[in-house]
Amino acid sequence: MFVSHQHICGRKNPSYRLCLSLVQNDLHTVENFQRILGLSSHIMAVKRKVDQNKQVYDLRYYGEHALGALRLMHDDLVRKRWESEVAQQFWVEALMGVLPGPNGLPPGIWKVRESFRRKLSKLK
Repeated sequence: MFVSHQHICGRKNPSYRLCLSLVQNDLHTVENFQRILGLSSHIMAVKRKVDQNKQVYDLRYYGEHALGALRLMHDDLVRKRWESEVAQQFWVEALMGVLPGPNGLPPGIWKVRESFRRKLSKLK
């Protein structure tokens, strides 16, 4: 799981998005995981490199779907539990489910979003 950020031309602040990714070389496993969670997601075949023996697949959940997947799996996580807690905290404290409206979000929210993005990156 990670927080992606993207600078969009014409916008003052970057766009932040919660992302949950499951990468496996067994498509059947990835499809079963997707079916069991039952949330909107995307499976992509990762472009193979010369040193790879097998095709790799990447299952991605974004935004509210990533949050929903984390909530469904949280109690069963072991190594990634701390990351799950930080990602869920990010969603609440960074006001991720709130639309900015005509006046935008308070300036401090952008700092909170960036700090959580860095924190999740360091937890890898």
